[in-house]
Amino acid sequence: MKLVPTNNDFPLDFYEALGRLVVAFGRVEYEIKLAVKSLSGKGFTAGMAEAEDSGQFWKLCKKARSLAAKGLPEGPLSTFLALIDEVINLAPNRNDNLHALWTTDEKGNSIRYRPFLNKANGLQWRSRPVTVAELKSNASTLLVLHRAIHRARKAWPTS
Repeated sequence: MKLVPTNNDFPLDFYEALGRLVVAFGRVEYEIKLAVKSLSGKGFTAGMAEAEDSGQFWKLCKKARSLAAKGLPEGPLSTFLALIDEVINLAPNRNDNLHALWTTDEKGNSIRYRPFLNKANGLQWRSRPVTVAELKSNASTLLVLHRAIHRARKAWPTS
């Protein structure tokens, strides 16, 4: 059993920075859902239902990749797949920050306790101090990625 003191003396702007990270990732995820909708050719409601049916984020990305491979010409396809790869690489960081027990140490530094189940290796921990600057940087990176996915999706040829 791991006992963790739950302190609330977080640094200034901690909650805002963590919230911005969540919002930024939500925008990226929604943009990928819109991509699935567009690539499915089923219209808004049925296409978004297909995207929502994917469940976990990595499954949504897998569906987006598969539909893109079937429906996009090489240039837009390679751009979109590179962006999907980038967001897949960022997803574990988002998950670690969202699915964590947050507290502070004796100096008021934010500490993330993150257990996760690795099916091959069992329970693992990705716990460490995380600064407000790091959270803000991660959110900024995600917002840039959101805009890039949006631009790429809008440049797709229409049928």
